[in-house]
Amino acid sequence: MILNFHHKIIKNFVEKVYAYCKQNEFTMILKGSLLKGTATKFSDIDLVILGEIFEQQADELISLYGEPVMTNYTKNPKGILILLYKDTLSVDLDIRETVSEYELKNSRVLLRYDRNININNHEDIEG
Repeated sequence: MILNFHHKIIKNFVEKVYAYCKQNEFTMILKGSLLKGTATKFSDIDLVILGEIFEQQADELISLYGEPVMTNYTKNPKGILILLYKDTLSVDLDIRETVSEYELKNSRVLLRYDRNININNHEDIEG
């Protein structure tokens, strides 16, 4: 993974998730302002994790960085986890099995396992 994260908290979080995804062979995709280089100190981390991920693994992903002080879900698009941690780190964590071609073109795959890249062209979601 070759990315230059200027903030130590963000770098630490992304490295923990990356190691977990590598160990479990999940695909990890970065989206949003970190990808675009427009992140500020108030920006969140937008990640998509692809694979056959069971509830226990999702719980482990969520708590890799510590227990969040707030957890919520988005309504549109539906089901993205919004996580806020004690040190004010905010994460939009999208755990699913498919991704659209549009998303792949407009994101950065940090870790890829081809068996996890299931293309679903019925949803084109911007991040």
